[in-house]
Amino acid sequence: MSDGQMLIFDLLEETPVVVDVPAGWSLNQLIERYFRFKSSEGLSPCFLASIRRHLQYFTNWLRQQDWNADVRKLSDLTTLLLSDYRLSLAEKTSIGVITANCYILHVRMLFKWAEEVHGIEMVRLGCIKMFSTSRKAKAGHGRKQQRDAMGWDELEKLFRA
Repeated sequence: MSDGQMLIFDLLEETPVVVDVPAGWSLNQLIERYFRFKSSEGLSPCFLASIRRHLQYFTNWLRQQDWNADVRKLSDLTTLLLSDYRLSLAEKTSIGVITANCYILHVRMLFKWAEEVHGIEMVRLGCIKMFSTSRKAKAGHGRKQQRDAMGWDELEKLFRA
């Protein structure tokens, strides 16, 4: 070979090769890739907005727990943290059971996608299972559906006031 001609191996030695390993992605990077994947599938804008809204709520909740989603990875999530997220949704009286299930469903879909497509190990999904929507479960759930109706005496006091 001539002196002015470079080999392909010379280029490899000069420039370091940076491999983007899925296991090294932060949770926010994973969410962004998941959103791009879902938008490339041609899903409706309404569903894409739902994905973004529910996963943003999840990362905001993690931030309140001093868990930085910009730095930490999916493998750093614990079953205790996920069960606390589920519990916080159960205690939130401004949302119903079906809406709480949507929040959980989007987080579960993200985890399932990360495992199936990229092989990222994660916690078991049993700690963040869906809420039951049966009538019996709603009655004892402690959510806003269990509020008692006002009696006549209370209504009369309210009208007088």
